[in-house]
Amino acid sequence: MQTVFHPDKIKKRTGEVFFQVWGAQSQPEEPSDELFNGKAALGEKIKVGDYILSMDEVRYWTSMNVFYRPGQGLIFVSFWIALGGLFLNLILKTIYPVKRNAFLTSPVYEQMNGTPERLSGGVEGIKGNN
Repeated sequence: MQTVFHPDKIKKRTGEVFFQVWGAQSQPEEPSDELFNGKAALGEKIKVGDYILSMDEVRYWTSMNVFYRPGQGLIFVSFWIALGGLFLNLILKTIYPVKRNAFLTSPVYEQMNGTPERLSGGVEGIKGNN
């Protein structure tokens, strides 16, 4: 048996049902063995041989929802730009390593606190012990 439902475009939960019924031993490819081929309204009963067929209701729980997310592209582009920036930062740090005491040897620091030789005492020299 094959059942196809075509919903009505105007009224909800109504429409036409198309039935094709074959015998138990025959193949659906053989149209000569069809017991019934026809249509009926939703809820209408059809007699096929010794049986009565009807499609009483249609449940719409098998529907698919499609969402439109206008900001999704912007989020993905921002993610890839940030990821590219992190990768570029990693590459540049491996090519050009940063000096750890770059501030201590800068001219601005020397003007404020003197030469770096004076700071060889460690943290005490940074605090201003003369």
